[in-house]
This record gives sequence, C-alpha cells and structure tokens, in this order.
Amino acid sequence: MRKILSLAILMAFAAHSFAAAEAKPTETAAKPAASSTAPRAWSTYQPVKAPEVPAVKQSTWVRNPIDAFVLAQLEAKSLKPAVDADR
Repeated sequence: MRKILSLAILMAFAAHSFAAAEAKPTETAAKPAASSTAPRAWSTYQPVKAPEVPAVKQSTWVRNPIDAFVLAQLEAKSLKPAVDADR
C-alpha cells in the first residue's frame, strides 16, 4: 500500500511538472532598442590607459607603482606603513 501511495504521489508530481514546462509565457519581453553608440561607452571598448601614479610624501618606501597607491591611501588616513619584515 505504501509503495502504491508513493508511486501515485510521484506520478502526480511528474504530471504537474510536465504541464508547467509546457505552459507558454503570457507576455513577451520587449526588445532592447538598438543603438550604435551605446556599446562604445562601455569600459570594455575603451583603450587601456596607465593610471597616474599618485605623489606621496615618503617616496623612499615606494619600490613599485603599486606601493605608491597603497602609501597614498595610508597617508590620506594619517597612517604610516609598517617596517620591513626580516627575510
């Protein structure tokens, strides 16, 4: 009896799933307006540019351009970089 009940529930669920899959949407999505200039404004279509490296007060700590960006953020918050670790 339990197997028959489980099978009946499974069949009802499957029938409901197939009916839901066959249902057609009631509304269609509007097509986006085509524009020839809109995609060109995206950042992926812009040429690659090197960012301007910020000027810092403690230039001796800077070893590469990334250090200058980090140090500029630290100086903006009135913080000092940590001392170099032993290698």
